[in-house]
Amino acid sequence: MVTTSQGMLSGFTDENVNKYLGIRYAAAPVGELRWKAPQSAPSWSGIQAHVDEGSSCPQTPEEASFVGTASSNEDCLNLDVYTPRNSHPSATKPVMVYFYGGSFLEGSADHYDGAGLVNVGDVIVVVVNYRVGALGSLTLPGLTSESSDGISGNYGLLDQIAALHWVHDNIRAFGGDPANVTIFGQSAGGQSSLLHVSSPASNGLFEKAIIQSGIYIPYIPTLDQKSQIGDAIATALGCTSDDPAAVVACMLQLPVQSILAIQGRDDSTEGQLAWEPTAGGHALPVQPLAAIIAGQFNKVPIMLGNTHDEARLFTAEDFDLENGPLQPDDYAGALQSLFTGFPISVDQVIAQYPLSAYPDTDLAYSQVFTDATYACLGHFTAGLLTRQQVPVFEYEASDEGAAHLLGDADSYMDLGAAHTSDVPFLFPNNLRYAATQPARFTAGEAFMSYAMMRAWTAFAHTGSPFTLVSPWLRMNDRGVSFVEQLTPRGLYPQPASDFTHQHQCEFWDGVYQSVLAGAP
Repeated sequence: MVTTSQGMLSGFTDENVNKYLGIRYAAAPVGELRWKAPQSAPSWSGIQAHVDEGSSCPQTPEEASFVGTASSNEDCLNLDVYTPRNSHPSATKPVMVYFYGGSFLEGSADHYDGAGLVNVGDVIVVVVNYRVGALGSLTLPGLTSESSDGISGNYGLLDQIAALHWVHDNIRAFGGDPANVTIFGQSAGGQSSLLHVSSPASNGLFEKAIIQSGIYIPYIPTLDQKSQIGDAIATALGCTSDDPAAVVACMLQLPVQSILAIQGRDDSTEGQLAWEPTAGGHALPVQPLAAIIAGQFNKVPIMLGNTHDEARLFTAEDFDLENGPLQPDDYAGALQSLFTGFPISVDQVIAQYPLSAYPDTDLAYSQVFTDATYACLGHFTAGLLTRQQVPVFEYEASDEGAAHLLGDADSYMDLGAAHTSDVPFLFPNNLRYAATQPARFTAGEAFMSYAMMRAWTAFAHTGSPFTLVSPWLRMNDRGVSFVEQLTPRGLYPQPASDFTHQHQCEFWDGVYQSVLAGAP
């Protein structure tokens, strides 16, 4: 049993790990609280049993099929705590707080069992449910005007901050050290870690950050951009009025199923842009990369990296599983859609990535997508952080046969080390995550999983990752930079010059500079 600020609770022991599931960290965001910052969780008397997963935040079965659990229950602001079996309040173990990925549209804590990390690294793991989709990111003039800092659309991010406050106030009762907290996450969860690094509202709530495949856009949407999308969503749902407050009142009366239904309509939501957090306000007063350049961020040790073939997952989803593989005649059009609004022409990209250099169009497009939006942008960001005297450790996960999220392998391209393929190595207990189950690890992959968990938890302990007996080399250590390669054949430091040559980063660095110079 554990005594928290809300009351006493009990969990259960499984696999030599204590598990406390579905602990409420904020009040249910229902009724008038639907689009409000999270409020304090209520207290209780007696002893609450926390042996079952809490509800995931609302998402449809289609959205949740990969990394979340379908739900229409808005009472979802809960978290799971995993501790070593012998943990007690007098212990001061490092704490790792995980934010799931899912494009800010899906995801749920029940997909991430922290027992493996706990057993390997003697840490405490916390996995957070936070609002996603329109419920986590809707921006409307009426919501903005009633906000205390003149912004709306950051409800999911504010949920995460509330969870970090809960950890700070309560984790000591579980044997954790509130002064040694590492935040980590993958994809949207990795971007969340980056946002917390840049957010003054998160200052003092963590001491280290791990950003996994989370640096994939150079800037987040502005209030004006998000407001236009929010107006389109409200109109599509029948909530129209010249009075912004009346629009909000109408939206608050809608059943959650109606809100979920609109999320699948690209004509109303403009794709993923709708679900990104909003620039502005106390949480994100400055664009994240601009905050780093200006030195206005939380200067903590950082691990960041990507998988070797990130974008192959998206190529398979967007093309192979829809209308078949990309054909040569489709190449220019696909690139045009990818780089709309960027200061670069399709002809320049094709000259750098000619189809003749690749076996097929799928692989050419995937390489462009991977290099431009993950590998090189992440490396560029690592350089910005290093120039601010922040300890940075960079990696690339490169298991060509890794577990993945899709089904029939005959229906799409070879995914290689695609987006999300690193996640089962850190959460090997989670057999629901991938279509190719982590339980089928080869001997090399089992070693890679163990080595990654050792590195991640060592970073949580000391701020410096190491694998077995070999410490990672931080960027710009005595003028030399390396990228730690994570493979089933072993982990080894790759010279950063080889990494940037392989991903053609010199070509993209100029594009990032131009984008940041014109960022809103």
